[in-house]
Amino acid sequence: MCVATLMMAALFARPRSMALHRAALILAGTLILRYVAWRAGYTLAWDRTAEAVASFTLLGADLYSAASLLIFHLHLWNAKAPEPRAKAGERRRAFAPSVDMFITIYDEPIEILYRTAVGCLAQDYSNKKVFILDDGDRDEVRRLAGALGCGYISRREREGAKAGNVNNALRRTNGELVALFDVDHIPVSSFLSEVIGFFEDDKVAVVQTPHHFANQDPLRRNISVGRQPANEQDLFYKIIINSLSLWNGAFFAGSAGVLRRRALEEVGGFRTETLTEDTDTSLQLLSRGYRILYHNRDLIHGLVPESLDGYVIQRARWAVGNLQIAIRDCPLFKKGLTLAQRALYTNLLTYFLFPFPRLVYLLTPVICLIFGLKPMEAGVVELADYFLPMFLMNIVVFDAICGHISSFALSAVHEILLTVPLLGKFLKTFVLRTPSSRSFSVTPKGEISHVPRYHWGLAWPIALILAATLVAVGFGSLRYGEEPALRDMIVLNIAWCAYNALFCAIALGCARNQPYRRASPRIPLRLEAAVRSGERLVPVETIDVSEQGCQIRVESAAPLPERFELDFRGAGKDCFVRGEYVQLHRGYSGFQLVQVKFVDVDERQRRSIVELAYTMPESVAERRPTRGVTTKEESCLSNVS
Repeated sequence: MCVATLMMAALFARPRSMALHRAALILAGTLILRYVAWRAGYTLAWDRTAEAVASFTLLGADLYSAASLLIFHLHLWNAKAPEPRAKAGERRRAFAPSVDMFITIYDEPIEILYRTAVGCLAQDYSNKKVFILDDGDRDEVRRLAGALGCGYISRREREGAKAGNVNNALRRTNGELVALFDVDHIPVSSFLSEVIGFFEDDKVAVVQTPHHFANQDPLRRNISVGRQPANEQDLFYKIIINSLSLWNGAFFAGSAGVLRRRALEEVGGFRTETLTEDTDTSLQLLSRGYRILYHNRDLIHGLVPESLDGYVIQRARWAVGNLQIAIRDCPLFKKGLTLAQRALYTNLLTYFLFPFPRLVYLLTPVICLIFGLKPMEAGVVELADYFLPMFLMNIVVFDAICGHISSFALSAVHEILLTVPLLGKFLKTFVLRTPSSRSFSVTPKGEISHVPRYHWGLAWPIALILAATLVAVGFGSLRYGEEPALRDMIVLNIAWCAYNALFCAIALGCARNQPYRRASPRIPLRLEAAVRSGERLVPVETIDVSEQGCQIRVESAAPLPERFELDFRGAGKDCFVRGEYVQLHRGYSGFQLVQVKFVDVDERQRRSIVELAYTMPESVAERRPTRGVTTKEESCLSNVS
């Protein structure tokens, strides 16, 4: 069976047609059901009470995992189908409802707010107003809003956190549509013009766009997975939510989306009862018969948390908020939802229960080896026949459909890192009910570190589990010679421990926060420019651009002066800025790669640079052409970076 599965997997790897794509999902789902039927019907251990407890606990973890996998396959069923598109551009221009653009801020650095405000003001859509929603009531935010020409809204009472902040602004504005942005989400200039056309359909309440991130998430950065920015959330925004939209089950993700004011008012504004007001409000809109669409095109530059602390705070808030919704307003029993919406939303809200089965999978082989228990009545041959085909086929299907943006291994490491922190948060929120656990924790933004720092709070539980796993292997090795009747189970548990130990070790490596020194994100962007020095004019091309500087490619081998002026008119921007090179690398074919720091920048130039780096639609292209870039040049780029 295992060999046959591998042969089928080879056939379905990277399927080119929808028929093969769905056939692979059907086969993978069939193997899951086959495994679950075997586990529930033939493998439960009853001989001792302790074995029965271990056996049923493991079965519960398997059932949760199997259900999650099957619904994940439902997400993937339409993964290759084309996403809905807005109407033709001519009709979008004729349809121009008023739009209020909200930027929410609490205590985040004002430099981050500046970039997002400039991005909103740079929209190529005239019927708009930009408002800064300041829940921190800071004078510097008020002054920035006035200097840029944005509206400013604050409040004395901060009830309801972000949801309350937005609801307060809704009462004080009147645009037909509302575009909402977190303070670190910079929209490109075409954002509004690309999504407004969807709202010609009166039943559309929300259009959500992907959260495209300009920096690398801390997990991948800490283990140096790839040179290009990548993010653990890419799987969600590139695959899952797009599929949800095709089942009419997408939702507003809290930022980078546009909402119809009338629909929001109909459901009473944003819900303040849970920590994930975006998902909660989306559920109310869908139950009223409204549509939520997903426009699968990157239109913003966002920032993921720079540190593991921020990463855990963000995920813990999502986990608690989603479970609050599942408890208070379970989609399975909510009127107005379709069967697909009920299943997909229930799976979405219960995803963060993964710490429970993950802990079971980590501890079961340890307990069984130390105490000589059998968690199931099965031998090596039976597991090879039922478990391995299911396991391998699902890995292949995941890689075939999602491998370009995520991996099975990284998903496992992500779960191991978050297991203990999330379990602790659940304990405080739902069992102990501590007041602090129910408050809205703002994700830290703009964190900069210059030295590595080990996150012992995350590491010590994993280190403890790893140590217990290694001790259990020692116990199992001793039992192998003493208890011949348990040898099959001992071998299986030792192999299981080895698997767990590998991923625990990788997770421990991830707990070492690598330095993050960038004050502003660097955006890969190829623009024609020129270096001016006196009468000399040298054509160059940018490799990447940020608010503080850029990296340029100079075809000439002639040395550049230490200081010069960069002219970006070739990119269609009236932008001149002085620069000085801070690092230079000569390529193998004579070109130069130069890192440039912008100097003596005035306010007009700063705004032009932000527009250049972050608001051009080309800057969010997933893969730009690498004209003239060879493998050797990429090596040079890596060295310079």
